[in-house]
Amino acid sequence: MISEEVAAVENLIKSLEIKAGVMEMGELIAWGSDTALMREAAHYLKRLSAAKQNEARYEKLRTLNAREFAELYELNISGKGRFDDLVDELINL
Repeated sequence: MISEEVAAVENLIKSLEIKAGVMEMGELIAWGSDTALMREAAHYLKRLSAAKQNEARYEKLRTLNAREFAELYELNISGKGRFDDLVDELINL
């Protein structure tokens, strides 16, 4: 799965570079083909952003000691916030 996604992103990069080159030369392009590439690029950028956020959460949780994690867990189960939101607050302190 990962290798397929890497290949898809590499193909998208190549397509974006080709499309940019064609547009720079002033050649006509198929109507809507540029916006389709932009939407596909935006999709992958959103996924990358979410992956980076999850990585930051993991790194923060990894550094907590048992007491700190228990306090965070207690806040979550007592209804004081979603677990991910509570971790995000710790990251942004």
